[in-house]
Amino acid sequence: MIEVLKRDKKTKECFQEHKIHHAIESAYLSLNKEIDEDAFECVLERLGVKNMPEGTLINVEDIQDGIEKCLFEFDVDVAISFHDYRLTHKLIRNEKKGLAREFAKKLMCENIENQNA
Repeated sequence: MIEVLKRDKKTKECFQEHKIHHAIESAYLSLNKEIDEDAFECVLERLGVKNMPEGTLINVEDIQDGIEKCLFEFDVDVAISFHDYRLTHKLIRNEKKGLAREFAKKLMCENIENQNA
C-alpha cells in the first residue's frame, strides 16, 4: 500500500488515484475544457506509482507538483488554473493558521492588547 503524507507531516492516508484524476478534471472544468486523460497518465508515470513498492510514503505536495508539471506539458492555461487554485488555498490555510494563533494567544492572555476588560 502506498501512503500519502498530508501537509501536517503527521497524517497519512492511502494513495487514491481517483483523487489525482479529480484534481486534474477540476482544473480542466474550471476552464470549461474536457479532461485530457493523457495528462492523468503523465502524472501517474511521473510519480512512478505503478512501480512503487509497498509501504512507500509520498508527500501530498510532491503529488501536486507532479500534477502541475504534467499539466504544463499538456495545457498551459489549465496548469495556470491549477497553480492559482493551489496558491489560493495555501493563502487560506496560512490565514486560518494566523487567526488560530492569535485566538490562542488571546485565550492564554498572551496578547491582551485591544481587549475589553
